[in-house]
Amino acid sequence: MLSPQAVRAGVLVFASVVVAGTAAAQTARTPWGDPDLQGNYTNKYETSTPFERPKEFEGRRMADITAEEQAAVARKRQEETLARAKFFGGDPEGLIGNAAEFRDIYEISKGSRPWFVIEPEDGRIPALRPEAKARIDALPRSGSSFGNGPFYSHLDFSLWDRCITRGLPGSMMPGQYGNSFEIVQAPGFVAIRYEMVHETRIIPLDRRPKLGASLSFDMGDARGWWTATRSSSRHATSKHAASTAMRVPRRCDSSNASDAPHRRQSSGRSRLTIRPHGRGRGHSRSR
Repeated sequence: MLSPQAVRAGVLVFASVVVAGTAAAQTARTPWGDPDLQGNYTNKYETSTPFERPKEFEGRRMADITAEEQAAVARKRQEETLARAKFFGGDPEGLIGNAAEFRDIYEISKGSRPWFVIEPEDGRIPALRPEAKARIDALPRSGSSFGNGPFYSHLDFSLWDRCITRGLPGSMMPGQYGNSFEIVQAPGFVAIRYEMVHETRIIPLDRRPKLGASLSFDMGDARGWWTATRSSSRHATSKHAASTAMRVPRRCDSSNASDAPHRRQSSGRSRLTIRPHGRGRGHSRSR
């Protein structure tokens, strides 16, 4: 889950979409010839994965974590999450509980990542520069139902509270529920439809210029393009700076990902790079 501070941090790099594939030599294609990434995906297994490297892995890189260690930490996170579930209703004694059934908390043991940040290698978000901190401090107060108010009108609640948008990069990150998404394609476009808030991010593939500096989009103003790759990397990188124009490049790789259940099978390898031109809104509080 992503905090407002993490949204505005200097450099964030985290695992993104990994498309399951086979060892076939040819990439699956759409009828119009583009690599076919269409299908239903989920990151619900990572709802308890910490964004930054946890203390238990201090001094280690993600590549150093063995499969046995990952399985053990995923089981521990599953146990801890279920132990907290009875307090979801706010009762300090855990007697009232909450409707936990709709939350994605029962398959955390399938998680495949020890943490999300892969660059820098220490898995930690770099400290904000003074000018970045000044910009953040100058922003108007961002209300939320997770705070203590004051709540004088609907404007004291975030757009996510009001089920309008979760924004970027929040929509890309796992929460406690609503963690599925669908990729669909049309000639010249790729669209990502998120279960949370049911909003759709439409990405043109022709590198057209952005619509204008005066326009701000909740889901950014992205452009995408296809590139061939021989890499079998299962990590996609995303970066953005603490500036007035957030940039979050996102790469969707087709590779042999055996740990990607409930994902449509495609063959071969291809890469879609998505680079926002406009400013996305980071409504990224954890639910």
